Amino acid sequence: MNVHYFSLNLNQKREILNTYSANMGKQPDILEKDIWICWVLQILFSNPKLHSMVFKGGTSLSKCYGIINRFSEDVDITLDYKGFQKDFNPFNETKTQINKKSNAIKAQVEEYIENTIRPFLENEAKKLNISNQEGCFSTKREKDKLYFHYPRIFSEESGYLKPEVLLEFGGRNSIIPNEDRCITPDIAKEIPHLSFPKARVKVLSPSRTFWEKATLIHAECNRDRDITDINRLSRHWYDLVQFKTHDSGERALKNRELLKDVIKYKKVFFSAKYNHFDDCLNGNFKLVPNERLRKELEEDYRKMCEAGMILKSPIPDFDDLMGIIKLIEEEINSGS
Repeated sequence: MNVHYFSLNLNQKREILNTYSANMGKQPDILEKDIWICWVLQILFSNPKLHSMVFKGGTSLSKCYGIINRFSEDVDITLDYKGFQKDFNPFNETKTQINKKSNAIKAQVEEYIENTIRPFLENEAKKLNISNQEGCFSTKREKDKLYFHYPRIFSEESGYLKPEVLLEFGGRNSIIPNEDRCITPDIAKEIPHLSFPKARVKVLSPSRTFWEKATLIHAECNRDRDITDINRLSRHWYDLVQFKTHDSGERALKNRELLKDVIKYKKVFFSAKYNHFDDCLNGNFKLVPNERLRKELEEDYRKMCEAGMILKSPIPDFDDLMGIIKLIEEEINSGS
């Protein structure tokens, strides 16, 4: 039986991560965090009180499909709202009823995180018997977000990549279409004689993730900001460009019925006036940021690149990204 990574001592882990960092061209703290992301997903989807849910977002695109060449460090989860409100049909309710049940779902999601996910995660972490030399685990919940802080092997703090996995939960969206996938840390295939976390997850289809990201960008481009908060927001534009170079992106662009379904849910659950979601279906889809937002995004993108989050060279130039974004916007609108 192979030795498990977590059974190694601190120096052995540090030596492995440093060695394979050089071999793989990835920073050691990225390799380390990738291991913990996979462990968190393994525990999350093995919970005996598992709510019907899907793994989605940038990390799913990277770990399950290899669509993006970016290290994505957050775990995005959609919980099936039907499991919280069995008789709720959001498309056949008054606005008052939708708001009431939507608020109830948000409260139920927070309760599920606090009473089911958090204690199970903490209990499983204790079983790892990580030495005191490495540090301690801790969790912190902020509404629908759960932060899992893991013991850091390397003492230096980059300022960008933190020793914690952020789990973001939502309960007001569709989990269809989805499929089952198995994921492991990137370093696992380099060291076959060592065991690493292996997570079997139910993951949202990349086509739906494409349209969810595109409509998120559309909403951000329409948002009227007095103070711009774009921390780590440029990743969505980068991911959309990565989609364009992958066959899954072409499939998504052709699936206009799925776009209509994404819009249907967003108009019900995320109906802020500035979103202008109807424009996504009438030839006015907006992906190109205005000059002010573009400048902020370029700075955010620079920080992401300097932190080593783009895993393959050459790293796309920001102006080139925006050029491809314009082409995607034109393609979407020409097919409306």
